[in-house]
Amino acid sequence: MKRYIKIIIAAALIACAAGGYIYYKKHHTKKTETNYLTETVTRGDIVLDIQGDGTLTAKKTAEVNSNADGRIKAFYVKEGDKVKKGQKIVTVLPGKSTYDKFLPVEVTAPLDGLVLRCLNDRSSSRSKITYTLPQIGEFINGSGNYNATCIVKIVQADRYVLPFKLNEYDISKIYMGMPVVFSVMSKPGLKINGKISYISPQPEIKEEDRWNPESNKVVFVVVAETEEYKGPLIIGLSANVKIEIEKKKDVLRIPTAAIFEENGKDGLKFFVYKQTGEKQARKIEIKLGLRSDNNAELLNAEETGIKERDVLFLDVKGDKINIEGQAGKETNRK
Repeated sequence: MKRYIKIIIAAALIACAAGGYIYYKKHHTKKTETNYLTETVTRGDIVLDIQGDGTLTAKKTAEVNSNADGRIKAFYVKEGDKVKKGQKIVTVLPGKSTYDKFLPVEVTAPLDGLVLRCLNDRSSSRSKITYTLPQIGEFINGSGNYNATCIVKIVQADRYVLPFKLNEYDISKIYMGMPVVFSVMSKPGLKINGKISYISPQPEIKEEDRWNPESNKVVFVVVAETEEYKGPLIIGLSANVKIEIEKKKDVLRIPTAAIFEENGKDGLKFFVYKQTGEKQARKIEIKLGLRSDNNAELLNAEETGIKERDVLFLDVKGDKINIEGQAGKETNRK
């Protein structure tokens, strides 16, 4: 009996030792597997574009004022109404009190459009942003005053403009009437075609940035205008305008992340490291055409033998890649 107990104890000890060895190997042995980052050569279009950001405003906007000082007697519209040119907006009783006896003044819309409230100060005791239209009985200043009261704003919400700024290098690449595409930040998927409608003939230089080496000191104001637009109101929304400068169709594309640079005797040269095996690569000098942020056009595909779906190594610091003729060399992208 004692002999059987000893055998059982010995077997248990062996099992524990084996389990401990497996646990140690699992948690304390260094992993030798290396994951390499790669990109693939593709075929497709390359587009070089310029982009600008800004706030959309209606192309045609008019503030409605009264010709005379006085109090509002009647209001015929509300915010969001569509009006026609000549349609009555308000009636104003001239004078500063109800005892003044003057003929009422009819204020009409100066153009077809949408009625919006004016975001300005109608009284020194009120907030700079007003949340209602002027009220009946409220005193307003006529257009003869330097601080004339804006009663309402009429906008034509079928065409919009977006002012933005371009640097001195990009301004020479655009021209009047050049096609553009608008994107509205808060409305993914909404694209509106348009054109360049204004290019400033002179640059703007901010005095506070003049001596700042990190600032883009010279900028030009550019305005893009949409085509006729029938969608929901987008006045005041943040937007982006994209201007296509150049496009190459159906070319062999090298991902920019896979391009290495070296300074040679003849100037800057470009290379890729084409994968030829699991840890094998061949260094190939390439010639580039049109470049975008993500891809570059390969000009010497036949000479280099690079083709679609070839795999290229990226810069993975610390990884060892055996390069043909340079075994064991560590490659670091510039």
